Amino acid sequence: MGGFTVVGGDAISNPISRGTLPPAVPLTDSRAEIDNRVMAHAIEPDIAPASGTDPYASYTAWKDWSAPFTYTRADAAEFAAELGAVRGLRVLELGFGEGRLLAWLHGQGATAVGVEIIGPLLDAGRRAGFQVHAPGDLPSQEFDRIIAFDVLEHMPLPELRKALRLIQDRLAPGGVAVCRFPNGMSPFGRVNQHGDMTHELTLTPTKLAQIIQAEGLDLELREIRNPRFITNGRNPLDSFARHVRHRLKRTLEWLIARIWSLPPQLDVNIVVVLAHTSTTTVSPRT
Repeated sequence: MGGFTVVGGDAISNPISRGTLPPAVPLTDSRAEIDNRVMAHAIEPDIAPASGTDPYASYTAWKDWSAPFTYTRADAAEFAAELGAVRGLRVLELGFGEGRLLAWLHGQGATAVGVEIIGPLLDAGRRAGFQVHAPGDLPSQEFDRIIAFDVLEHMPLPELRKALRLIQDRLAPGGVAVCRFPNGMSPFGRVNQHGDMTHELTLTPTKLAQIIQAEGLDLELREIRNPRFITNGRNPLDSFARHVRHRLKRTLEWLIARIWSLPPQLDVNIVVVLAHTSTTTVSPRT
């Protein structure tokens, strides 16, 4: 696999720790009785997780997505900073959620297609006139941009492998995939990673590169960076305050990275740009 440019001991699983503590064992019991009692509790704990519960059944209510397929001026500034010009491009969004980005892409003149697993969101997208599909129903076509904002961390490893293969297969020559997820390299990424029970994997760029290599995919990491800093769409006072916070964050980031020999990207989220190893790509900001 091609190299990537940075711009800026396995844990032993304890099955008992996944349940409640086993009941106290009298010291008069034999070692075999103790072992059997502990293992029985580990396999069938007193408090078992509810079976058949869909964690996404109440997801839209929990996220308070009350205005689907609309976006604010601040949203537009963020999307433009991360993705650049998209007019005339074929764009696929994985996990479009409430549809803010999908609506912005459509307004910018892109041919935008969305994929989502939550049924009510798919229904809302179709009613709003967008091209949206369940993962298994995506038409066979290539895309100039594939966007996965805040979605890869929701996937268990087998599904992430499928998503990366889909990116490989659907990415047009010269195209790029722009992925954003909670920053597993940063202590500050824990806020986003552990703020949602549907987050399955803690991801880092090196872990993503390892999966790509293990799967033998024709993909490589072309860019690793913090999310773009934006002030457009905000009032002057707020813009000034954001500039000050941004400078303080980057200074602290530099100090922490130097002291603990950490990577230089320590924001709560991280952005990774993927491309085919065999093609020259166009920057997502051109």
